[in-house]
Amino acid sequence: MMESKIEEKAKNIALIVEKELGGIKVETEKGTYIPLKSDGLKLHHAGYFIATEPIRFGQLFYAFSLFKTKDKNGKEIEEKKIIPFILDVKYKDGAIDSSDIIPLHELDFIDLGETIAQIEKKTISVYSISTGLPLEVVEKIKNRQFSGNSLDELRAVYQKLKEKLKTHVEQKEVILDIGLCWSIATYWNEVFGVMPILELIGVSGSGKTRFATALCFIAKKGLGIADPTDSNITRIIDGFKPTLLIDDWDEVMRSQKRIAHSILKHVYKQGVLVPRMTQLGKRFFVDMFSPYAPVIITTCEPITEPQLQRRIIEIQCEKSTKQFQVITELNSYFYAYFKDERNKLYELMFVLLPKIFETFKTLEINLPPPYSEIWGPILTVAKLVGDDVFNRIYEYAKNFVIEKEEEVYKEERLILEAIARLFDKQMQVSIDGSKKIERLEFRVSEVWDIMKEIVVKERNELSEKEFETLFKKQKLGLILNRMGVKKGARKGSKGERTRFIDRSELEELCRKFGYNLTDNSDMSDKLGGIPYPPETHENAGKSGEKPGSEDVSACQKVVRVVRLVSGSDGSQNNQNEHNLSLANSNNKFFLRLSDPHRGICSYCGEEKYLEWIDNEGYCLCDGCRWEDE
Repeated sequence: MMESKIEEKAKNIALIVEKELGGIKVETEKGTYIPLKSDGLKLHHAGYFIATEPIRFGQLFYAFSLFKTKDKNGKEIEEKKIIPFILDVKYKDGAIDSSDIIPLHELDFIDLGETIAQIEKKTISVYSISTGLPLEVVEKIKNRQFSGNSLDELRAVYQKLKEKLKTHVEQKEVILDIGLCWSIATYWNEVFGVMPILELIGVSGSGKTRFATALCFIAKKGLGIADPTDSNITRIIDGFKPTLLIDDWDEVMRSQKRIAHSILKHVYKQGVLVPRMTQLGKRFFVDMFSPYAPVIITTCEPITEPQLQRRIIEIQCEKSTKQFQVITELNSYFYAYFKDERNKLYELMFVLLPKIFETFKTLEINLPPPYSEIWGPILTVAKLVGDDVFNRIYEYAKNFVIEKEEEVYKEERLILEAIARLFDKQMQVSIDGSKKIERLEFRVSEVWDIMKEIVVKERNELSEKEFETLFKKQKLGLILNRMGVKKGARKGSKGERTRFIDRSELEELCRKFGYNLTDNSDMSDKLGGIPYPPETHENAGKSGEKPGSEDVSACQKVVRVVRLVSGSDGSQNNQNEHNLSLANSNNKFFLRLSDPHRGICSYCGEEKYLEWIDNEGYCLCDGCRWEDE
């Protein structure tokens, strides 16, 4: 043992000498610097996975230890205390090759050959959490005291967990499978780099808290927390990288909405960094934290925000008619109840790591992104557990994606349908009808009115009061901002601001949010050029005289209206097929002129800049156009 250490030190000295002779040497007043290797990876002290050969997997554990050292006089000192260690395991040919146990305070770098990996130790606790990696498992891995078929052992522990779970939880078989595979997948969350947020939804008394707590204490480093804040949640995750359980999420949302949103936005994926200020003495420094951690939440009110919905797997918990054992303290009970199975999963975490990694890389699932990403860890575990479990979960996932895609961006698709209908009302083409409408200018209230017409009158999905409660105009404006619909000028000092959107932008938004323009039966014709009807120009000149009517024919030359009327069978027919002109329309609406000009406004009788024409063929100024509504 002593000889190997001497040889290792000799190699290090030789390396330094070699670098000094052939590399870079920097000399300053303070000393001499010799760069040795590139500063490569940053690894988290609570757990890391290095996919390059040889594969390395490190995990944090705490142990009550006897620490022996010598003072400056050479006297031996003994001290008993809790010390954090890293169990660093190397793999070769799909199996454990070697392992080392290193005190965390002595581990700053890991040599990876041409580069080094730095161990980040920003938040270190003085003690572990109860569900952390136990010393007995560390001893087994270090002494290679594992035997048997590891896949058979995984399947056996899975069945045992399901049997024990059914004693306290009643849910559908596929729901239990998803929950268990998610909990088991947390043991390799560093390998996956993604862990979907598990959202258990149910009414009071549905058993969602009991189910979530059980899954938390099956999972790796399960930890239930209450009252998460912007500061403590970051430090908890950075200290342990635990599996977090946050009960009554809807209450958290009501009290700390911004913080709650930030938590869900960043915890599901590895690599996202959140800046935090750290004070050292009188100076402040910016630290970057990774909030990545598996998270379970329980709630009565499902999360509806599209950005978050795509990072969440929802599970509807149904109220059971069975009478279960009363448990006064869920955390303590489930900690002890699942202890043996949890320890076995910790052992399999090291033994099965190469198999998990290989299965994850080669897993073939036909799900669109990002759903293939968030379902990947669960389906990887299910694949190893058995085909029956995999098929049940995979079928559920495919149906889940279909339902979710219908729900996600539902509001955005409704807005796009309303905007598409506005294109119908304000069609603008050239004389020969060959030019398509290119830009629409509208107000938020116009879109709101059409949305109300669609949802309340046409589809009967909401009552008028429900619609007005759910779709505030201010909310509609915020959604338009998020969609990137540009703002126009404000009409008057206190008037409503307009918006404008190009035809190409509308088509791009429809593609982005999954709205098919052909679903709107009018749009195939309305966004395209339609032949100019000669009747429009002729009939326009026969309209009743008003001040400024001398400009009507000029306006008519550049405007043409396509008005749709309902036939007796409920279908929509092009008004032009019935040779109806612009002047014969009974519904009041306006079109923007393609060549605005000065003239007498037909509404106020004053000389103004004429920008609009109504459906009777009279030109009017911008002020009268909005005032008329």
